[in-house]
Amino acid sequence: MAPPLIGDLYKTSNELFVKDYSSFAPKLEVSANILNGVPAKCTFTQAGDAFKTEIELKKKAYDIDFTSKVDSKGALTLIAENTTHIPNLKWKAEHTLRTATKVTAEYKIKEVSASASYDLSKKAADLSVVGQISSLLVGASTTFTKGFSTPVVKAQYNGEGYEVGAHVTDLGAKFGVSLYQNINSNVSLGVNAEQAGSELALAVGGSFTPDKDTTVRGKIDSKGNIFTMYNQKLSALTTLKLLGQVDTNKLSDGAAHKFGVNVVVKA
Repeated sequence: MAPPLIGDLYKTSNELFVKDYSSFAPKLEVSANILNGVPAKCTFTQAGDAFKTEIELKKKAYDIDFTSKVDSKGALTLIAENTTHIPNLKWKAEHTLRTATKVTAEYKIKEVSASASYDLSKKAADLSVVGQISSLLVGASTTFTKGFSTPVVKAQYNGEGYEVGAHVTDLGAKFGVSLYQNINSNVSLGVNAEQAGSELALAVGGSFTPDKDTTVRGKIDSKGNIFTMYNQKLSALTTLKLLGQVDTNKLSDGAAHKFGVNVVVKA
């Protein structure tokens, strides 16, 4: 099995410390098959005092997966991707009318994964490669715009029931390490540290899965912020996610805290 792409290294740690807390905007997502089985998804997201709406349709033809997206501002995005035309290669082309065009290629073999993309509107190219030796994975990525940018280097080691990750950017000016440990089949704990110049950011977190339909996650960072996430499958069609962030330094200031509700319905 090929190693993951560089963006997916130490994925379990990222899910614990980053993924669930990237947005607290209330969101409703409804998916269903329409028009002779065409998958469709409609997402409503609160943005300030207004709601942003996005409609997504998917269709497969000639072994190519086509996706079209249109939002409430009229932005139309068309995506085409394929994983079968060339062995081990996935290609993807994405175009947003009048704004951006991007092409991506991903190549995976047993011990190496590589990706390359080019954004025509920004005239920027991204390159990355990940290699694997036993339980150790090491990868690097860089961006070319008007010149060569400093690469990002990442590493991950998978032990029995634990995962250790590290990354370095700006030739060591910024770096971070993380440890993710499975305590048992229901409980996991993690520690994350990020150093940027003289500033050190620490976070500890945990995940509890009492059953297949329920997940509870939380973390606290060195700035005094407490984050929580509760994910519950209410039925075969509906999933509820509750999010919260509390700033312990400003407990009496309601504006300093964040709360969100996400509802996913799959008909």
